[in-house]
Amino acid sequence: MYNQVSSILIILLISTTSSCTNKAENGDSKIAYITHTKYNSVVQNTNIDSLSQYSYVELYQKIKSTLKGASFERPFVKTKDYHFSNPNKPDHFIIEIPAGLIAKSKSRFVIKDNDGKTIYEETFDTHYLVRDIFDPETIPTESQEAIDRYRKKYIYSLTKKQFETFTQKEVDRNLNIFFCNRQDIISMNNDEGIINKEFYHEVISDSTLKIISLPCFDCDEGVYILSFSKQKGRVIRFMSLD
Repeated sequence: MYNQVSSILIILLISTTSSCTNKAENGDSKIAYITHTKYNSVVQNTNIDSLSQYSYVELYQKIKSTLKGASFERPFVKTKDYHFSNPNKPDHFIIEIPAGLIAKSKSRFVIKDNDGKTIYEETFDTHYLVRDIFDPETIPTESQEAIDRYRKKYIYSLTKKQFETFTQKEVDRNLNIFFCNRQDIISMNNDEGIINKEFYHEVISDSTLKIISLPCFDCDEGVYILSFSKQKGRVIRFMSLD
């Protein structure tokens, strides 16, 4: 997409802007966030000789394919409530991770209304939730070779427990739903981003409909813009931003 759309995406993704604001009713999660820099000592002590046979991409793919056996012994489910489809009754936003290997399982993102009816559902690869752990907070700047060596050592140092904890943290983060400013959505009004024109016009014409953004769980990046259709009784995507 062209620059205007990219700029809009940045607005949607940064919670300090007015376009989409974080409306989590339950406050900050009690699940601790991993700070990558606290593992720098582990990185420094990793034997780089054992990694020299692999390029960064090869090593990344090997570790990503198994996540070192990271798994959940039982289903991991978390719910947060928001007033979305009905101003008087909260909906339940749910992420469900099944028991088993994180690298091999499929998870569900579900929205249920206050009566328990499913009004939105999608399935995605659970390893989507782990992808940001592969990016260290700090990297050397002296040369590309130094950067590559450090990144290889860093991802090699990640442990099974870190993958499991990070996945739980990302569930919490992805349930901090962003509610979008209606005027900003209207101002976008570009055919390239609109994926459901009929519903887009329904949303624009009804000021009572709330608008949210959700990550594209099956993409490398991007978000979907959604709202609740009173006519169809379910949540529908109507915009996509890369």
